[in-house]
Formats: sequence, structure tokens, C-alpha cells
Amino acid sequence: MKIVTENTAYLQKYDLGFLIDREVPMPRSLIEDYFRENYLVIDNNTRYDFVSFSKLEQIEFIKGLDFILDYHVLKDLTKDECLEMGQKFVEEKRSLAKRYNAMSLEEKEKNEDLYQKCDQLDFQIYSMIDFIRFREGSLKMKFPKEIQIETNPFKYKLFTKWKKNAQ
Repeated sequence: MKIVTENTAYLQKYDLGFLIDREVPMPRSLIEDYFRENYLVIDNNTRYDFVSFSKLEQIEFIKGLDFILDYHVLKDLTKDECLEMGQKFVEEKRSLAKRYNAMSLEEKEKNEDLYQKCDQLDFQIYSMIDFIRFREGSLKMKFPKEIQIETNPFKYKLFTKWKKNAQ
């Protein structure tokens, strides 16, 4: 997940690892600034930690990563809206995968971008699952101190209705 403000872009370590693993072209300063003083250790304790970047080229690059979920877009969505967005990712991936799998080897080589897009959609699906788990309270994420986060869990009409009837 990313969080972009006027002067800083925050990116979770898991996302940074995805970019590096997939060899996504990125500004050299992004790598140099982070790795000058850090190692990228991604485990269950650190994968959701945010890394900050403050150079304009870094902010613009992170802002332009459409396949990395944006906290500011997600924070006000209901659980149903998040599930609907996740379902759209799944449907788009299925459609692209079906098209890609029907191609000959020669066509697949020419359309490697379809494979990459499927990979990015997988990443979005798992990121959405993590966000939903965060909002439900079953997954902890350390947000930057400078960012006001919405910690309200999703509201369930069933529970609200049940509570009223129980009183």
C-alpha cells in the first residue's frame, strides 16, 4: 500500500520488495536513498512497515504505481466496496489469463506485458485481502506517525441490528 502526501510518499516494504523482485524500472535515487542505510528485510514483522521517500522524482514515481493500492482511496470504503474492488481485480485477472493461456508460445513472447499485468493483479488481490484484514482488526500495520489513519473497523449492519434487538 502507498500513502502519498504533498511532500512525502510512503511505501510498504512488501511493495518495495515486489518492485525490486519484478525488476520494475524505478528512479535510481529511490534505491540509493533506501539502501544506503538499510537492508530490505521483509518478514511477517516488517512487511507492512512503511518506508518514506521525499524527493520529487520518488514521489511522482510512487504516485504513478497504479497497481499498488492507495490508502487514501481505500480508507473510506465499506467492506462491500472493498470486496467489489477485489472482485474486479479477480475478474480482470481471469480474463487476461484466459487470453494469455490461449496464445501460442510465439504470441506469449510478444505479449509478455499480459503476464506482468496478471502478476500485478495477483498482487492487488492479496493487498486488498490484507487491507480488509487490517480494517477488520485481524492484521496490524505500523503507519507513519505523520499520517492520521482511520482505525474504525468495518461496520456490519447485521451486528448493529443484532445489538439493538439485544437491548
